[in-house]
Amino acid sequence: MGSPQVRKYAWRIENFSCIKCKKLYSDVFHVGGNKWRLLFFPKGNTQRNQVDHISIYVDVADAATLPYGWSRYAQLRLTVEEALLK
Repeated sequence: MGSPQVRKYAWRIENFSCIKCKKLYSDVFHVGGNKWRLLFFPKGNTQRNQVDHISIYVDVADAATLPYGWSRYAQLRLTVEEALLK
């Protein structure tokens, strides 16, 4: 196994406190020859695990085109930056 690829992806969510939709998808980004996106539930993923807090997933953007049994190991770090208006 080679050394892991280190990539940075920034996703800015405008007007976070005003979000009304149940889920958001980030733009697609490429790492390790695969297409990924972030799946974000601002009020929690109540369909899956009945939580009422923010839920974030790494989603394979082109999952339907991958062979059966395909898998990847991904390690990530989440950094939240708050922009305050003056």
